[in-house]
Amino acid sequence: MRVLSEYIDDLGGNSPNDSQTEALNQLREEARKGVFAGVETFRDSEGSTATLTLPTGMGKTLTGLSAALELRDDGGRVIYALPFTSVIDQVANELTEVFDSDGRGDLLTIHHHLAETVTELDEDENEGTDEDARLAEMVAESWRSGLTLTTFVQLFESLVGPGNTQSMKLPALYGSVIVLDEPQALPMKWWKLVRRITTILTEEYDATVVAMTATQPALFDNAFELVDDVDRYFDHFERVEYEVHDSALAFDDTDAPVDYEVAGSTILDETGRVDSALAICNTIDSAAALTDTIEEQEAVVDVGHLLTETLEARSVESYGVAGEGLGDDGTAEDRVDVDALVDRVESALGPNERALVHLSTRLRPRDRLALIEATKRLTERSVPLIAVSTQLIEAGVDISFDRVYRDIAPIDSIVQAAGRCNRSFERDRGTVTLWWLAPPEETTKTPSQAVYDSRGVSTISLTSKTLDAIGAGDGTVAERTMTRDAVQHYYGLVSDRNPGDPQFVDWVNEAKAAELGSLSLIGNRDSVDVIVCRTDAEVALVDEMETAMHEFNYEWFDDLRDEAKDITVSIPVYRQDSREAETVRNLEPLGDTDLRVLRHPRSTSHFDETKGLAVNDPGVDDRFL
Repeated sequence: MRVLSEYIDDLGGNSPNDSQTEALNQLREEARKGVFAGVETFRDSEGSTATLTLPTGMGKTLTGLSAALELRDDGGRVIYALPFTSVIDQVANELTEVFDSDGRGDLLTIHHHLAETVTELDEDENEGTDEDARLAEMVAESWRSGLTLTTFVQLFESLVGPGNTQSMKLPALYGSVIVLDEPQALPMKWWKLVRRITTILTEEYDATVVAMTATQPALFDNAFELVDDVDRYFDHFERVEYEVHDSALAFDDTDAPVDYEVAGSTILDETGRVDSALAICNTIDSAAALTDTIEEQEAVVDVGHLLTETLEARSVESYGVAGEGLGDDGTAEDRVDVDALVDRVESALGPNERALVHLSTRLRPRDRLALIEATKRLTERSVPLIAVSTQLIEAGVDISFDRVYRDIAPIDSIVQAAGRCNRSFERDRGTVTLWWLAPPEETTKTPSQAVYDSRGVSTISLTSKTLDAIGAGDGTVAERTMTRDAVQHYYGLVSDRNPGDPQFVDWVNEAKAAELGSLSLIGNRDSVDVIVCRTDAEVALVDEMETAMHEFNYEWFDDLRDEAKDITVSIPVYRQDSREAETVRNLEPLGDTDLRVLRHPRSTSHFDETKGLAVNDPGVDDRFL
C-alpha cells in the first residue's frame, strides 16, 4: 500500500505545471481521500458489495486498487478483473511499474489466455528444472499472489463451471477483495447470474466485491457507494460536448446511416483544425472500411507500414542478416521498439500529412500494444493523427484525442468513448460526434444493429429513446447531461426490462454442472488460433515448436506456446462456409495441433500491414507459401 501511495504522489510531481493540470490533480487527490473515508465507513457497515463511481480520467485504476488494498485483511488477496485482454496489457504495464515487478512474482501475477502465467519461486529454491517450471505455473494458475490481474472470463467462468485447472484458484478467493473494473461490459444475459455469483462470493467465500466505472450499471442491489457526492466530481468534468448527428436521431430510418466515404471525408475535413481524432466503430469490418476510405481520400502516413519497417530493422540489428531467431535462453527476444516507431512516424510526416493508425483484434497483441503506446506518445507530442478502432480502445486506455467520432451504441459505451477526448483538459472543450454508420460491403445490417440488436434487449433502441429524452435533437449536449442524466435514464429503461437469463441462476441453484460448464461470457463459438510470424526470430520460435512436437516433448511445446501468445491472433469461425473458415483452412497447420501458422505474411494476401490478419478470398500464393 505504501509503494502505491508513493507512486501516486510522484505522479502529481511529474505533471505539467499549469493551473488546469494542478486543479485536476487536486480533484483526483480529493477523490482518493474521499474513497479512503468511504472505505472506513463501508468496513464499519459490515457490507460486502461496494461501487466506486468517478468520471473517466480521474485515475480510477489506482484509486480503486488503493481502496482494495485498504479493504483486504492481513494476508488477504486482491483479484483485479477487467473485461478485455486488449485493456489488461495496459493496466499490467502500469502495475508492473508501480510495484517494480515483471508480473511473475508472489506480489503480482498477470493471468489471462494471452499471457504466460507463472509465479516464480524463491531463487534459493528454484533449481530451474521442469518440475520447478510446472510448480511455478501451478502457483500462478491458483492465484496465490498478493495481487492477481485477470479478466472477467477467467474470474466468472471459473466460478460458474470450473474445470480441474480453473478450480485451483477457488481457495484463493476466500477472504479476498475482488475489483470489477468496467462491470457494464458484462453481457446483459449474464446479469442475473453475476448477481447470484456475487452473493456466493460474499456469503460463502467471505469476499468483498468492488465495482468501479464512470457508468455504473444497475447490477448490484444495496451496494455501498465509496464516493461521497458522486455528482460533485461529474460537475467538474465538462471536458467535452456531444454533437448528435441526424442519423443517430433517425435510427428507424433505413436511409439515415452515414456511408464510409462521407464519414471519412467528414473526419478529414473537421479535424483539419485540430491535432488528433479517434473514430470508434462497432465491428472489425466497419473499422476496416473506414480506414480504407480515409487512406484513399487524403495524404496520410500509414503507421502500420512503419511498424513493419521497425520490426524488420529490429530483426536485422538483433539477429543479423542470417536471423539466429532465439536468444541464449531459447526464447524469442523480438519486441517492438516503440521509440523507433514514433521517430519514424514523425520523420515520415510531410507538412500536410497526418498519421493513420488502425486498431482491432485482428492485429497481433504485441503489435496492437505497440501501436497504442505509439499513439499515446504521438498525441502527447501533438502530432496530427487519426486513429480508427473497434471498441477495444473504449475503456481503460489512457490516450487523449482532440475529437472523437462514435458509431451509435449503448449510452455507457458512448460515455466511455468520450473519455478518450480532451482527457486531461488539453483544450477548452473537445467534441464527441455520435452518428450511425452504414453496413460495410457484403453485409446487410448496420454494425450497430449487428452487435447490439442481435439478442435479448435491443440496447440501441434504448439509446435512441434516451437521446430523445435528454433533448439531443435540440443542439449540442453537455457532458454532465450525458454522463449523469442520460446514463441514469438509460439504465432505468434497462432495469424495466429485467435483463438476464433466469435459467442460468436456476442451474446454479440446482447445481447443474454440465450446463454451467458450457456457459461462456464471450459466446459459444468456434475459433482458430493463428501464429503470425513477422520476423526471423518468430519463425525460429515456430520451428522450435515443430521440433518439440516431433520429439513428443509436450512440456517444451507448452512453454513455447506460451511464448507465442502475444503473436497469436484468434479468428472466430461462425460457419464452416464463412470467409473465416476458408481463410484458416488455407493456412499451414502446426503439426497435429489446432494451431495455424502464417510465416512472413507480407508475401500472402492473408495479412495487411495496417489491419492485421485478413479474412479475404484466398489467393494462389496463400496455398503454396
